[in-house]
Amino acid sequence: MVIPNVITNIHQLYKYRKSILPMFLTFSFAFGGGLGAFFGTIFLANLSLDILTIAVGCIVLIYILFKIFVPNWHLIIEKSKSLFLPFGILGGILQGASGISAPVSITFLNSMKLSRETFISTISVYFIMMSFFQAPGLIYYKFMNYNIILTSFICTVILLLTMPIGARLAKSLSVKTFDRLILILLVVITCKIFFDFF
Repeated sequence: MVIPNVITNIHQLYKYRKSILPMFLTFSFAFGGGLGAFFGTIFLANLSLDILTIAVGCIVLIYILFKIFVPNWHLIIEKSKSLFLPFGILGGILQGASGISAPVSITFLNSMKLSRETFISTISVYFIMMSFFQAPGLIYYKFMNYNIILTSFICTVILLLTMPIGARLAKSLSVKTFDRLILILLVVITCKIFFDFF
């Protein structure tokens, strides 16, 4: 997913570049993600991370239930600046170790009730940075080979061709609807974590 991540998110970042969060916050979050992804790849090669994955799944499940019962709760950006780096690192570790950072990265950004454009541009920088940090480790530990690279390019072409469809559909979404869709995505990902574990 490294190659599709870089190419598709560069496209998304350019498209929504005017709506991105302040540079310091975006860079803190993205650099944390890159650093975490680097160490997560090392963990992937050397450790069993079932316990970490389940722990993250439980944390996100608690967050989902909390959002359902307290729907108006959200983080205030101005009071959460110190959280961008640690949450970026945690999401990056999960990405490097399991290939899924969304339970942390998306949950964190979603809790701030960002607009769709700001959310997309910020998470795009995050994914791009993680990919650049993760790629050397994947090559070193032989997780990337010519067949995987070829498959990645094919997937990238398919993603680029279908992204305009998603963009058209998303234009009609309100912030509230977008927030609900992100929550549904988190539910699906969390279910997948538990399903894969058990």
